[in-house]
Amino acid sequence: MTGRILALDLATTTGWALGVPGQPITSGSIRFSGSTEDQSIGFARYTSWIGELLSTHDVTEVCYEQPMDPRHMVNKVTGRATTNFATIRLLLGMCAITEAQARIYRVPRLTEAPVQSVRKHLLKHRPAKGQSKIAVAQMLKILGYRPVDDNEADALALILYVSAIRAPGADIATPLPLRSAQNG
Repeated sequence: MTGRILALDLATTTGWALGVPGQPITSGSIRFSGSTEDQSIGFARYTSWIGELLSTHDVTEVCYEQPMDPRHMVNKVTGRATTNFATIRLLLGMCAITEAQARIYRVPRLTEAPVQSVRKHLLKHRPAKGQSKIAVAQMLKILGYRPVDDNEADALALILYVSAIRAPGADIATPLPLRSAQNG
């Protein structure tokens, strides 16, 4: 049986989802530093938060969205970058902290998942450019989840993706019962 999975959408506001395939999922989003605070404060808070979570929940796999190459984060119309050095530093720093904490707490499996693969698994297709986050939120709503923001939604999509790989057939544990045309 697959153990407890922690899925992370690493960002300024981090989405997280925790659960065992086929069982209810706990999820949320959290911001580790304010806009006027030094990034090191956010890194320290994130390190403490993930360490506490890993030490108290018997996590067997940590997965997070694979960071995108910043050279691809360009506005197609203007040709200008859509991210800055501080954001790149934040994302890569959080990845490094995640990997280090997973090793410190002896989490057996650490996985990076490509964003497009996660979305394609949940949606069964690639949505039109700029529609991905909306489509993910809509599908999660259909499945009975109620994420508070796109960060939590991405973490939920990620845990469903990893669950489908680790425990096929047990991957969709929805808060609401799904009804087919046969059972009304």
